[in-house]
Amino acid sequence: MEVHHHPHLPHNAKKFKEYFLEFLMIFLAVSLGFIAENLREHFSDRSKEKQYIEVFIRNLRDDTAGLKHVIEADSKQVNGIDSFLHLVHLPMNIDSNREQFYHLSIQCFYNSATFKSNDATLQQLKVRAITG
Repeated sequence: MEVHHHPHLPHNAKKFKEYFLEFLMIFLAVSLGFIAENLREHFSDRSKEKQYIEVFIRNLRDDTAGLKHVIEADSKQVNGIDSFLHLVHLPMNIDSNREQFYHLSIQCFYNSATFKSNDATLQQLKVRAITG
């Protein structure tokens, strides 16, 4: 088996200036890459922040509309209870009183509105804060 040897070509030793320029170029390339990555991440985070704010505002609008509905329903229920309490003192042998008693009891005790806040955005932010 034949062994091939590479010929020894005469190389001039690099000067310090060449080593320094190579180091400087590598250092600048790594530094600029790091800076570019930080800028990209910063812009990405800003975009996510805007999306979270938009969704949070939409959630607040939905919650406000839901609360308005619940407040209106509760006001009707309170007025119905007032009428119901007034009707309790009237004679129940009159058909119109019994009919009104029945309708008011349904309005007061079976038609109630409930409210559930939409906190999905807040939960996402909590998870993101914990996971970093």
